[in-house]
Amino acid sequence: MVGDPFNSADPLIGRKLDGRYEVLERLGEGGAGVVYRGRQAHLGRFVAIKVLHQGTASSAEWRRRFQREGIALSVLAHPHVVPVTDYGVDDGVAFLVMELLEGQTRGNLMCVRPRRLPRVLHL
Repeated sequence: MVGDPFNSADPLIGRKLDGRYEVLERLGEGGAGVVYRGRQAHLGRFVAIKVLHQGTASSAEWRRRFQREGIALSVLAHPHVVPVTDYGVDDGVAFLVMELLEGQTRGNLMCVRPRRLPRVLHL
């Protein structure tokens, strides 16, 4: 997103990972990494790209864990697990490529309006 302060200082925005995945915008982050909206250049489809935080990526143990996560998730087939379609390292940036899911976060769904307990438990 142009002019978005969430993305403006991020050096990965606009970068092409492994010559195949264009990093378009930052979607969110967790304790160990950041998730971006990306585009698989040769197919033109949108994907989610998860990368390790720079500090975390400097740890060999975290890089091994990240690779194991990618391998484990790539063989799972379950409606509640986002499939991993690729893993790679580009100039020191370890990344996982996943299906991009459009929609709201679970937190947003629960905060939009009061929910009944069965629906909250389902979410």
